Amino acid sequence: MNNFLRIGEKLSEISVCGNDIAEYSIVFHSSASLRSPAMAPEYIEKGAAVIQNYIYKISGINIPIIYDRYPLKTDREILIGGTNREYDESANVTYRDDDYDIIVENGLVIINGGKRGILYGIYSFIEKCLGVRFFTKDVEKLLYRDKIEITDFTDSQRPVFEYRDICDWSIFDAEFSVKSKVNGSFVRRLHAADGGSVGFAGGFKGLVHTFLHLVPPSVYYTDKPFLYAFDNNVRNPGGLCMSEEETLNVVVSSAVKWLDQEESPTLVSVSINDGEMAYCHCEKCESKRKNGWNDTDILLDFVNRVQRKIKENYPNVSVETISYHGVGAVPNCVRPDKDVVIRVCSTGTRSLAFSEAAKKYEEDNVKECKSSYDFVCRLKNYSEFTDKIYVWDYPYNYNQINCAFPVFNTLLQNARFFAENNVKGVFINGTAVSCDFSELKVYLLAKVLYNPFMSGQEYSVYMDEFLEGYYGAGWKSVKEYISFCESLSENYYFATSEPTSVISEKNSEEYIKTGKRLLEIAYSLAATAGEKRNVSKLLLQVEYYDIYCFFDKIMESGSEKQKKDYVLRNEQLYNGLRKLGITRVLENAFLPVVNNFRQSIKECSYWDAKCAAGDRNNENYARELYVIIPIEGEMGERADISFTYRTNNENDNGYLGAWNGEKIVDNDANPTWCDFKDFKKIYLKGGIITNVDEFSAKTGIPLSDLRLNLIPRHLKGVIMRVKSMNAGAYLFVESPSKI
Repeated sequence: MNNFLRIGEKLSEISVCGNDIAEYSIVFHSSASLRSPAMAPEYIEKGAAVIQNYIYKISGINIPIIYDRYPLKTDREILIGGTNREYDESANVTYRDDDYDIIVENGLVIINGGKRGILYGIYSFIEKCLGVRFFTKDVEKLLYRDKIEITDFTDSQRPVFEYRDICDWSIFDAEFSVKSKVNGSFVRRLHAADGGSVGFAGGFKGLVHTFLHLVPPSVYYTDKPFLYAFDNNVRNPGGLCMSEEETLNVVVSSAVKWLDQEESPTLVSVSINDGEMAYCHCEKCESKRKNGWNDTDILLDFVNRVQRKIKENYPNVSVETISYHGVGAVPNCVRPDKDVVIRVCSTGTRSLAFSEAAKKYEEDNVKECKSSYDFVCRLKNYSEFTDKIYVWDYPYNYNQINCAFPVFNTLLQNARFFAENNVKGVFINGTAVSCDFSELKVYLLAKVLYNPFMSGQEYSVYMDEFLEGYYGAGWKSVKEYISFCESLSENYYFATSEPTSVISEKNSEEYIKTGKRLLEIAYSLAATAGEKRNVSKLLLQVEYYDIYCFFDKIMESGSEKQKKDYVLRNEQLYNGLRKLGITRVLENAFLPVVNNFRQSIKECSYWDAKCAAGDRNNENYARELYVIIPIEGEMGERADISFTYRTNNENDNGYLGAWNGEKIVDNDANPTWCDFKDFKKIYLKGGIITNVDEFSAKTGIPLSDLRLNLIPRHLKGVIMRVKSMNAGAYLFVESPSKI
């Protein structure tokens, strides 16, 4: 005979105002008559099933679900979504999509809200009344009590932010996103049963930096270069000419196609590109500048016109654009239409809350805080003339995603600052799986985005509960480690900081020694394999810092024993990252295939935007690669060239070749990483000066092909082929010249 135990925690008794949960049923409104099938919105039916399921998981009692039109009743009721009961005081309340009310009084439970708020209210009831905690997609815990006694209780939420999105791999799962009250649809699909979502048409391409996708150069650049920015005397597809009427028509047409593919569209982004950005200086655009317009005015005028045309077919859709880089300044003359959303991209130190850093600059002239001050001023200026402000925020380190980046003292303050300054939506730019505290950040960010006016004490409780639930019995050592990181972070650090800008080199020895000690204590106390795995990511965080900061120094001047030790540890770090599924070293750079561990981890994240040409092969397989090396001269002119390069490619078949107008002329050079940090010189003969359009036409390789799509359309030069690049490897070129 088998002895079965129920999966999960021990069973708890549940009572509501002294009444046994077994006396209850779940009741929701049905539009059906007694003779026809009962029907209710999917999100209400799902909500009823969710609360039934969690009550069963906790108590072992499966309470029934009934429709309010049925004549039979149980003794006690949990009313969901507004019912026909005369004592349901929520039935006639008008809710926005994300609002909810929970009322527990005299043994009656009422949960009602908007189409997403219903589920938010149900999950909040499960959390606040039953004691369940939704820490991550895979980690849910119950604050166990032999008897759960629910007393009179009310909770009414009217969230400030209509749009809340967190782009982090820890919250890509749709179900966990609903439990976390994240309603953005980027990289997740929230269905009708979830109450739908708030998001941008166009899928992955439609979130931001959309000029490139609305007017794709592969489609338009060859035949209609006038659609693109006239910059430095060439038409550069890094931007658009926003004074050209046909540009407007193409953008509107593309945006409408995106909207046509959505079930209930709400937003479409019309926003400048990232990376290589170009601003038009044609005669029409220059005449606007002469009249006092800045680049933001030119953009907003264009976006307003797009909005007006889109409204002809989609009157309820808002058009969004971003306040970012070259259009970061507040406009001088043009004001956004009432349905244009301005998404203000934050700037500033991450070691202090924005308002605190701005005050330091204003009162003490701390230069490191100027960018925070500028952001605060920009946001407040926009709030004076528009009600449609979203914020794009960056509470992570995108330069080194696997090192400690402690920002927990700023998350609540910043969310509250946004709410107090007319912000209606927040997008958090997260990262891929990393060694940073990303799971904790996601948990706390979701909480403060839904309720930015919670108390500091409530915020601290959320943090402590997560640490205990996620890391286990050694959670206090993890908390001490986080506090220790914060205490050593005496610098003003930013979202693209070197590790030693967060924890300075003078504190590095103390950080490595004490950090490992605290986390090893937490690891030893972890009771399950999952808890140990969670702590081990933090241990890799410390090891990553050590290897990143000191590997090169040891390899240059350390003893042979130290060198051997660091090479071994470098390999162990690399394999530890792989084992935990940590595949990136930067926001946009994969961990490469590495065979020679005399290569520093810094080489894995090398990126130099100042180089004349370059490629980061962000793929999971080796591939052929083409790079254009800019050279002055006439099209078709023969050009033997020299240049310097850096690469961490280690592919035996990585030979170079140059396009001679008819074929690739192979070179006998196979540049590979060979234990150097400086650029190395190389010669490439047999090439001609061409551009990617001509090359594509003659070779038959489509412009959209992965091998070509990183070649700038407006440049001419010698096109070089690398026969095979390893996954994640880089190649950067400097100082090209004719021989």
